[in-house]
Amino acid sequence: MKSMPAAPWRNLVLFAIHSFAVLAVAQQPPQPGKPPLVVVFTNVNVVDVANGAVTRNSVVVVKNGRIQAISRRAIIGLGRDLQVVNTSGRYMIPGLWDMHVHLSIVREPALAALVANGVLGVRDMGGDLEEIDAWRRRIGSGELLGPAILRAGPILDGPKDDAPYHLAVNDAEQARLVVRDLKKRRVDFIKVHNALPRAAYFALLDEARRQGLSVAGHVPVEVEPAEASAAGQKSIEHVQTLFEGTFGRRLGQPLRSAELLAAMRQFEGAEAAELFRRFAQNGTWFDPTVVHYRASAGSADNDPRRKYVSQAAHDYWRKHFRAPSAEAAAMRLQALEIFQRLVSRMNVQRVRLLAGTDLGGRDVFPGFSLHDELELLVASGLSPAAALRTATLNPAIFFDRQKHWGSVDVGKVGELVLLEGDPLADIRNTRRVWGVMTGGRFYSRQELDRALEQAASQQ
Repeated sequence: MKSMPAAPWRNLVLFAIHSFAVLAVAQQPPQPGKPPLVVVFTNVNVVDVANGAVTRNSVVVVKNGRIQAISRRAIIGLGRDLQVVNTSGRYMIPGLWDMHVHLSIVREPALAALVANGVLGVRDMGGDLEEIDAWRRRIGSGELLGPAILRAGPILDGPKDDAPYHLAVNDAEQARLVVRDLKKRRVDFIKVHNALPRAAYFALLDEARRQGLSVAGHVPVEVEPAEASAAGQKSIEHVQTLFEGTFGRRLGQPLRSAELLAAMRQFEGAEAAELFRRFAQNGTWFDPTVVHYRASAGSADNDPRRKYVSQAAHDYWRKHFRAPSAEAAAMRLQALEIFQRLVSRMNVQRVRLLAGTDLGGRDVFPGFSLHDELELLVASGLSPAAALRTATLNPAIFFDRQKHWGSVDVGKVGELVLLEGDPLADIRNTRRVWGVMTGGRFYSRQELDRALEQAASQQ
């Protein structure tokens, strides 16, 4: 290398990666209580979630919380605000998103558990808006370890008994007023549920469009899924919502379990193909949450992950969920097989999919269950790359923030997860979190384990 005048090279260091070897590394510890200005990851395999490829032996430089460079070498400034993380060949993915959570049910301890599992963003689908916003402020200030949160506030629904965080909307005029009020409260989107009256639902969609808000949630029982898609509902939650309301009425009620399963199997043919064609054509997203339905078919009383569930959530489960009878459990497992085949059909027909867990439901565990969902999506026929996109790139596209989130690219926010193994080779490797970077800080596995221990102690 040609010699250079001393001044331009003062306080600079060259990182060069050749066959996993760092030729020159210099590091000063970051100042206590303050995130380092620059974090450099060396010897890292970068997973391209868009194309399903891996760029090996890279250097990734994150400055002021954004990815500044990805290359075989990087020139950066030295100083006390520099941290170097030698990953020794670990795999880097963008932060994972759980696109269906209820934080007001699982409470504050779930926030750290989510991050410890690599879940660095969530879509809250209904809860106490003031409480959630208080958590957001504390997370943003660095006081509290937790994911980014996009939230709906109250769930807009018809009249129901004992439905926490649900707001009853009775008619079209009230629907418009509520949407305008939520716009003033700066919600990120509107959440609807299945008892919303038909007239109120369509008025709500129209007003949300006027206010620049998207609508996500169940399909009301008085509305056909195809109608919801055509009217502009942005995402539909839960495969089972396809079989509520209008589905049963068209077949005649009451239906016994065997009859319902037979009808669902018949739906898998031409009717499903036509519906999913419309979803794809209309740009309707779908969040299957198959892990939640699987949990409803059994009991996880002995699951060690229960210790990360707050006492408030356990109390909620006891009040609102009952263990199914043996007959009901068997029926739900058969329905689950149908649901997974329908997810496979959606994927083949290019319906855009999201990964969500319905965190807050019985035996759904903060962070851990997202990995269960990804494995169920692969078991349903998605490739590991396609499943990984449902929790990374797809949420960014859904929120129209792909310029900032969703992939490991220069200019994007440095919300990153380091894994012990390649998730494209085996989706189960998303569980093997070695470290995460969030809020401008890198957290080692040891630090994440301490966060989990603290979460468990707060139950």
